[in-house]
Amino acid sequence: MRQLMCALVLAASVAACGGGDDDADADSASTTTTTALEPAPQDTAPPDTGGAAPAQDRAADQALAESIVLRAGDAPAGWTSEPPDDEDDSEYDRRYAECVGVPFEHVDPDFPEARGHDLTAPDDSEVSSGAVVAPSVEAAQPLLAAYRDPDTPACFTDVLEDVMLDALAEGGTTDATVQRPTFEPLPFADLGDETVAFRVTMTISGGSGQTLEVFADAILVRSGRVAVDALFLSLFEPLPAATSESLVRVMVDRIPANA
Repeated sequence: MRQLMCALVLAASVAACGGGDDDADADSASTTTTTALEPAPQDTAPPDTGGAAPAQDRAADQALAESIVLRAGDAPAGWTSEPPDDEDDSEYDRRYAECVGVPFEHVDPDFPEARGHDLTAPDDSEVSSGAVVAPSVEAAQPLLAAYRDPDTPACFTDVLEDVMLDALAEGGTTDATVQRPTFEPLPFADLGDETVAFRVTMTISGGSGQTLEVFADAILVRSGRVAVDALFLSLFEPLPAATSESLVRVMVDRIPANA
């Protein structure tokens, strides 16, 4: 979804100049049930919507999307919050859609959508979120299917590598290198009607000899015709699974039962 790639654009900018304790020990054990990229039964084939989207009350659905995403009051104790920036990420969306071979609107749909506040932990880990409200369940299903494609691992890492290199260049960093990102399914709680979760890990090496290991955990959940996504960015160690799950549940719990 558009918010996911937009969050990655912002995350790359932060990671390109971030810092932290490279001696920290990771603590990311997960008590979960859903594996990323495991097709849900209803998504084994993209639905045929017949071309015409159902009528939609866009104003009401825009308000719904804005009510679902993470906001300042959702930040855990000690965290800070900032309103989201307005980043144009459509070029990265297009690259991903073309690589995977799905319609562009499955990645960047023309549906009511909102981005949440950017939440930052004391150790500079960041959380970005988004929500999209489709006119129907059938129209919402391709939004997650686009990230369950067999080509998702290669295509997503290709685009993320481009995001990071562009962010470094725009920040004036010319002596850093980005190792090829790695992609792996991420065990996660089974939320809503379907859940997709994966982790991308990348290493940035600077000319001064400093090395940053960046973890980007992407979680997407569909409940009815609403799809939400969250990106958890951290340096040197992944954000604890309990933290990421609790924040995603906040959004899922805000989705009306009849949505």
